[in-house]
Amino acid sequence: MADSYKPTQAEFDKIVIQHEMTVLLDQRPNRVLLFRKPKDMGTDYHFFITTWPGHLAISGDGGTYVFARVDDMFEFFRGGTSAQAINPQYWGEKLQAIERNGGYREYDKKRFVDAITDTFNNWDFKDPNQTVEAWKHIEEDLLDSEPESLEQAHQAAGAYTCPVTDQSFSEFWEHDLTDYTWRFIWACRAIKWAVGTYDARTPEAKPDAPTTA
Repeated sequence: MADSYKPTQAEFDKIVIQHEMTVLLDQRPNRVLLFRKPKDMGTDYHFFITTWPGHLAISGDGGTYVFARVDDMFEFFRGGTSAQAINPQYWGEKLQAIERNGGYREYDKKRFVDAITDTFNNWDFKDPNQTVEAWKHIEEDLLDSEPESLEQAHQAAGAYTCPVTDQSFSEFWEHDLTDYTWRFIWACRAIKWAVGTYDARTPEAKPDAPTTA
């Protein structure tokens, strides 16, 4: 079953459809693998997978992330329900270094709207007309303002009192308003794909010299 993370698996597959693997070093658990399009087709979204005892790093156009868990991290990323399955929550717990421009998690406007809606649905109302009137004010006062950051979202909701019912979002801080960044999900898909590509490489691939598979 496909997940709903962005980029989707289909979007990722389009990016790497012409990528090739070049083995620069293969002395397990030490590896340096380069994934990129053929040289005459550009270098966009090229990336390296580098492993050493207990660690795996992905670096390149998609950002840099370092994970640590077991001696050979390819064993760690081979798990899952399918060849393409990623586990951002569990894998994120193993992060040792995070891409400075892409991050790991970020404020998500949809989660803000969902949290406001969920809280509103638990409020008490006298009648349907009051419900409609209260929601109209929330849309105009909160949702239409579209906070641009996590701090702004919490401040806006925490300071708001509905003029119709006098109810508020007093425990809004309990809601997680973040989601995984595009770059982190891309890195997860790239690692999973790279491990699969490495495992499927031809027997002729030589670890002692750069080769392309």
